[in-house]
This record gives sequence, structure tokens and C-alpha cells, in this order.
Amino acid sequence: MLKAAGAGGVPVSCVVRIRPSVGGDAKNAAGAHTNSARGRVVVGEDGQTIRIENDLGGEPFTFDSVYGSTATSSELFATEVAPRVKQSVAGYNAAVVMVCDVM
Repeated sequence: MLKAAGAGGVPVSCVVRIRPSVGGDAKNAAGAHTNSARGRVVVGEDGQTIRIENDLGGEPFTFDSVYGSTATSSELFATEVAPRVKQSVAGYNAAVVMVCDVM
């Protein structure tokens, strides 16, 4: 969990979901998605890192949680969004920002 600058260091979570395969994608034996334009996405065994392997290398990116391509929207909502909604109803600040990048 990141600590944002400001009064008291408000906690910020960063979660990523690997989208399911779509046309033009392939999946290798290890379950990693490939897209010729962007590379291959590999989810780390720790559940917090991903690596995008392409011609430029394969640097890892770390998140609070990583959901693989088999995770459902319902699962993501129940584990990540619903608790924030409950917090906001209880009077705490909460925000959910979702970005969709369909290659």
C-alpha cells in the first residue's frame, strides 16, 4: 500500500487485473497472454507482481494485488470495491478509479 503525500499520509491501493484474451491474442503453456504489439504479460507467483516481456526486456511491476485473466468482475468487486464502498458509507474517504486498456 502506498502512502500519499499530505495530511497524515492517506493509504492508496493499486490493483491490476489482467484482461481475458481477445482476438489476436495467444496464450502460452504457462498461461501468459501474448500480444505481438505489446509483449507477453506474466503474473508473478507472489500475486503482487507482473512482468511485461517484450523486445525492451521484462522489468517487474509491483502492485498491492494482481488478478489474473480468470478473475471475474464479481470477484474483483467483492474483494476490492465493496470494502471501499462500505468505508465511504461509514464516513471515510474512498475512491475507485478504473481504467480499461483494450489493446
